[in-house]
Amino acid sequence: MGKHRIFRHRHGHDGEAGCHDESGFDCREVHKHASDMVDGEMPKPMAEKINRHLGFCPPCQALVNSVAKTVGLVKSVPKARCPESLKASILKKTKSSK
Repeated sequence: MGKHRIFRHRHGHDGEAGCHDESGFDCREVHKHASDMVDGEMPKPMAEKINRHLGFCPPCQALVNSVAKTVGLVKSVPKARCPESLKASILKKTKSSK
């Protein structure tokens, strides 16, 4: 399941009740799977259902856009490198504690 589940619709709708589309798909499903959708870790049939739902549900659309933007921002942060001296010190301490 998704790695980024921290969301509520801003209008108070948290996906617990939610709207339903013609296939019976509702906001709860979008909430459960928004992260997987953004990460591209979702089977195509489920992604298609979510995309149909997003076509008429602005709050869910905003949720998925927010997840995508957040993930994009996190991925854009340069990775910090651990100094070799710190790495060596940690490895030395973990080996000596065994």
